[in-house]
Amino acid sequence: MNMNNDTSNNNDVERFKKPSIRIMDRLSRPQIQISSLNPPARPTSNSRLGERRNKVKLKPGHSPLDWNYLVATKGIKGELITGLNDLVQDQMFFDINSNGSLNQLSHHIPTYKIKPPLKINRHILQKHQIWLGEGRDQENDYWCNIGQKVYCLTKYLEFHPGGIDIILGLKDNDMLPTFNRFHRWVSYEKLLETCLVGVFVQE
Repeated sequence: MNMNNDTSNNNDVERFKKPSIRIMDRLSRPQIQISSLNPPARPTSNSRLGERRNKVKLKPGHSPLDWNYLVATKGIKGELITGLNDLVQDQMFFDINSNGSLNQLSHHIPTYKIKPPLKINRHILQKHQIWLGEGRDQENDYWCNIGQKVYCLTKYLEFHPGGIDIILGLKDNDMLPTFNRFHRWVSYEKLLETCLVGVFVQE
């Protein structure tokens, strides 16, 4: 038996059993407690949106599911569009639209299905931007321009998670830039499909 080899093997075993002085020194140093560090500050704005979007508390019965139900029951029949009785008495409306589109409207085809779509200019649009307040369903008639398309938002306003005021404040402008600023991942064309009145045209 080789005593030198046995001694060498024993020394190796002892070396791995005992931590080196260098390791012990490291372990004996004061450790920094992670909990004592201040956590990184959260961004004050939504990183996806680039800014904070205020939400309002909606009334009962005004959830996204409730809106979908309204679309599926009334929207598909064209019952979410207000102001049509006044529209068909507006001579300017008749002057800028084709006979084919007007004929479909006279046969009560829902406006979102009319091809080619109805044309609405700024003069006509401004006549249909009346909002007298909640509960005034027979008198409210609110249309707007989103992406050069005219939508009737009369029934949708109270469903808007950001509140009514932000929409009312944009009535004279194309709302698309503001829409994209806050929720560009949402398809407004799908959300408001049955609220489409027609396309926006210049005077």
